[in-house]
Amino acid sequence: MVILKYSKYIYRMYYSIGKALNDKKILELSDKINKQVIIHRSTYDTSKVNYKLLGYNNESIKSYLNKFTDDILKYIVVALGKI
Repeated sequence: MVILKYSKYIYRMYYSIGKALNDKKILELSDKINKQVIIHRSTYDTSKVNYKLLGYNNESIKSYLNKFTDDILKYIVVALGKI
């Protein structure tokens, strides 16, 4: 439920990174998150959410956040390398 609640921020991060790096693969992922996850935020119907798109694999929230942070930081390092 917590991941669904904050999925809009995950979407925004991937969208921003995809735009900054001009990476179509990341932009496609953000589009899928928008269309398949964000729409369920209004009802919080967790049974219909594809958590795999968010990178969540039935793990603890702490483990998920550590993995997510590492992934995002890798993209940021790549973006900074292009400046």
